[in-house]
Amino acid sequence: MFSLFQDYYQDNRIRHLEERISSAKTSSAMGAMAAAAEVTIGLTKRINKLQLMNMALVEILVDKIGVTDEEIKLKISEIDLRDGKIDGEIDEKELGEAAKDCPDCDAKICRDFNRCLFCGYEVMRL
Repeated sequence: MFSLFQDYYQDNRIRHLEERISSAKTSSAMGAMAAAAEVTIGLTKRINKLQLMNMALVEILVDKIGVTDEEIKLKISEIDLRDGKIDGEIDEKELGEAAKDCPDCDAKICRDFNRCLFCGYEVMRL
């Protein structure tokens, strides 16, 4: 009789724990979805703001200075090519300042680390 009660109690406990696990999984998934939606909304707002600013700048250039749409398209292509490929994207590493020579050993200083990989000279950034 005691063993039957223990089995019943243990079955109920297992069922209760399984329900808690299921609830936690659902809650976690909902939290992740909410966070992703929040990030998406924030990025969409930033993109819309940047688009509005760019449209305003283009209209000012066209209206006040007389820049043509063709000149703007050519400049966009020129900037796009700075990273070596026309793909409508900017590789920010490629757009940064050119690698500098190390004053200690004349090797190129790695922009990603701001130090010379050969002698260890560190570039001080403000």
